[in-house]
Amino acid sequence: MPQPLYKDAACKKPVANFHKGLWFERFFTYSNLPGKVEESDKKSAIEDVRGEAGNNGQLNRFAERQIKLVNNLDGQFQIFSLDWHFVTGMGNEHPVENGFLWHPVLGTPYLQGSSIKGLLRSWLEQNEVSREILHQWFGSAAKKPEPRDKENQAGGFIFHDAIPVKSPTVAADIMTPHMGKWYEKGGQNNPANQPETVPADWHNPVPVPFLVTKDAAFLFAVSPRTQEMAGQMDLVMEELGNALEWLGAGAKTSVGYGSMTRGKEEKQLE
Repeated sequence: MPQPLYKDAACKKPVANFHKGLWFERFFTYSNLPGKVEESDKKSAIEDVRGEAGNNGQLNRFAERQIKLVNNLDGQFQIFSLDWHFVTGMGNEHPVENGFLWHPVLGTPYLQGSSIKGLLRSWLEQNEVSREILHQWFGSAAKKPEPRDKENQAGGFIFHDAIPVKSPTVAADIMTPHMGKWYEKGGQNNPANQPETVPADWHNPVPVPFLVTKDAAFLFAVSPRTQEMAGQMDLVMEELGNALEWLGAGAKTSVGYGSMTRGKEEKQLE
């Protein structure tokens, strides 16, 4: 979690072309010490990083290198564009309560390859594919295999991080939980004189701000580990597209976040 900066040591926000991820994660400033977070502090931290994130030139060069690597590995890539908002890294510790995942070098939102692998596996399991395919593609038939299972192996594919092909927009969103005390203490003994722990409609909503990504197109790339698996690349990319469209990537997918469809920028990168 970012450490508090004393008022006299607080840095001024750079004017332009700064690494917004570094600023958000390491330069949070508290109005009061020790460690008390005011609502104005949260609002300021989010406002500081709103707008475009990442440098278009750097993102273009990264995409070009990624495509060359994937082509050399006999893999495939596709561009997928957001249908609405996308958020990942909400579980990361941060004083604003909800974290955000930033690329450590490019300073832009992205999706880790491990998350893409998990998304695809979840989609296949929901569609009840065979254990043989799960073992072949992901290295194990069970999502949580036994450590001593001799059948475990490296999966048949390499899932690369998904990076925006151009600077996406980082925006502020808000959630309004109504029953915070119920989520904290629900199920415990609730005497009649503690109505705040009862899940009822008389509670006031508590606004909680968080960051989201919008207006973004991501480069998704998958490579085979062996020549044998190269013959299944078309199927992998097809199923990945289905997973992104029907399940969505990142957090809050149950309420429509993270859904993507094949983008229009792909021809510009080939």
